[in-house]
Amino acid sequence: MSFGKAFVYLGMNSKINSFTMSPASIQGKLRISFIMTVSLFLLLLFLLVAVYQHLLKREAYLNNNIGAIKYFSIKFSNAINKSYNDALSYANNRQPHYRNEVMNTLRDEITPAFDTLQHVGQQSEDIYTRNSIFEIEELFTKLREHYNALALIHPDEIEVFTKSKITPLMNKMNKEIDMLTTTQIKKEHTLRQLQGNERTTFTFVIVTFLVVVLITSYFVSNRIIQTVMRNLDLLDSYTEVLKHGNLPNKVKVTQDELQDILDDIAFLTENLGKVKAFANEVGRGNFDTDIIVFNNAGELGFALAEMRKSLKDISTQEKNRNWVNVGISQMADIMRKYPDDINNLADELLANLTSYMNSSQGAIFIINEKKILELRACYAYNRRKFVAKQIEIGEGILGTAYQDGITQMITEVPKDYLEISSGLGKAAPKCVVLVPIKSQNEMLGIMEIASFEQLQPHHVEFLETLAGIFASTITNILTNQRTKLLLTQAQDNAQRLQEQEELVREKTEQLEATREELQKNYTELQVEASMMRQTLNYINLAIINIDAKGTVLFINPLAAGIFDIEPNLLLNRSIFRLLPTIQEELEYIEANELAEKIVYQNISSGRGRITPYQTTITKIAGNKEHSFSLHFVKEQQ
Repeated sequence: MSFGKAFVYLGMNSKINSFTMSPASIQGKLRISFIMTVSLFLLLLFLLVAVYQHLLKREAYLNNNIGAIKYFSIKFSNAINKSYNDALSYANNRQPHYRNEVMNTLRDEITPAFDTLQHVGQQSEDIYTRNSIFEIEELFTKLREHYNALALIHPDEIEVFTKSKITPLMNKMNKEIDMLTTTQIKKEHTLRQLQGNERTTFTFVIVTFLVVVLITSYFVSNRIIQTVMRNLDLLDSYTEVLKHGNLPNKVKVTQDELQDILDDIAFLTENLGKVKAFANEVGRGNFDTDIIVFNNAGELGFALAEMRKSLKDISTQEKNRNWVNVGISQMADIMRKYPDDINNLADELLANLTSYMNSSQGAIFIINEKKILELRACYAYNRRKFVAKQIEIGEGILGTAYQDGITQMITEVPKDYLEISSGLGKAAPKCVVLVPIKSQNEMLGIMEIASFEQLQPHHVEFLETLAGIFASTITNILTNQRTKLLLTQAQDNAQRLQEQEELVREKTEQLEATREELQKNYTELQVEASMMRQTLNYINLAIINIDAKGTVLFINPLAAGIFDIEPNLLLNRSIFRLLPTIQEELEYIEANELAEKIVYQNISSGRGRITPYQTTITKIAGNKEHSFSLHFVKEQQ
């Protein structure tokens, strides 16, 4: 049951939970004062909203109407004065760009400003403002006509026209705009002053109303506080005692709404006394005490029961952890004594291990170079056993456990298990644990511990941790042994390498001399080949060299001229396309080992014509396959 559910359950028949509006009760006073305060504040809020909306409407009128008219009238006035100055400059200097400036100002500044002023003025509630804007509109219409007429007046008459027509009109317009602006400023000042007076009055009313609300709330809340404080003083006397961790005396009885709370304090005091006794028992390590707090129900009662169970488990776990840590420390000291001897290390470790665990028997098997589990240590009934035993991987329970690579606990031990699979004797233990000896997923062996008592999880944890440390130690020993062997081999290899280096140096000198001689011969052959190629190119004999497949290897210009083709177009191409009949001759001379040369008349080319040349095909012997040389001699007519 949660805390909230428990509270509702205990307070179902409580006076505190019964609804009442009676002024004599605490909750009645609170409800009445709350309703009254909320009503007054709602009324105050209504007044605030109404006045705020009125002020917003007044401010919007000042900004959107009066302020806009004042702004655009000033903007319009500045624009027409600017155009008038450009008109006077045009009248005095008669430069066309001044007139252009007048028309640009009229189009881009004066007209947009007046249109906006006219639009805003039409929305004004003041008839004088609308009439004034109407007067300005008539004057602006005439001014626009005069500006448009500037382009039509003779240059000699422009000055007279400007002073007689435009200047008087500008004076009237400025006068009307000044009157309009002044009127708007006066109206804005009047409205601002009126708005300030309204704000002052409203502030006074609100402050007065708020003071009344606060005074009323103060007297009502003070009366409620006095009533509640009398009852809370009694509760405070009990909670003050509880606050300092003490238990109060017998709780008094009252007849008001706080009686249920006093009953709960009495119940709480009784159970806190039980908590005190419970804590004393648990503090002395007595986790089996029969003291029941809050009937072991509710959050606190359930939590205390769970705490007792948890503390008991923690105490047991701490004892087991200390047992594991002490055992690991002792076994580690033993392993440090044998840094390079696996057999003595296994014997000493197993003897101390079986003694520390109160086990009846134990054995350590290490995998040898033949991948067979070899018994390295055996201990039973406080005696070392010298038994020569080997087990194949996968043989029996022990060989299968090594193959699986996981810890196995056998609680139903076969009667003949030790005699057949372990070799530790004929006594059948109650429990056997097989722990792999593995380092970084490399299986090195397996440890077997037998006991006449059921082993607990912390025993298995201890064995697994120890097996890991033992595996690392074995790895280090094997590594050291291999390192020593490799060091000896390295020294022998270094000596042999030195002898071989001397022999290689002598051979290298001989090879260098041979390489220089070959290089010299190669250079001479290249020169001879170049000369031979040049000779073949300019000799008065048409020659083509091909391989056994008919691919052109060499062709001199004279031979290419016979077929009216460039030599480069035939190189590395098949001769059979040019001379189809050659293929049969090549196959014949290739198959007939006695035929070294064949001569026939007239060449039949692939272009469909026969040329009057005597063709000689000569077979040239090679290392792997033959090549052929074709000589062409023109027949005598």
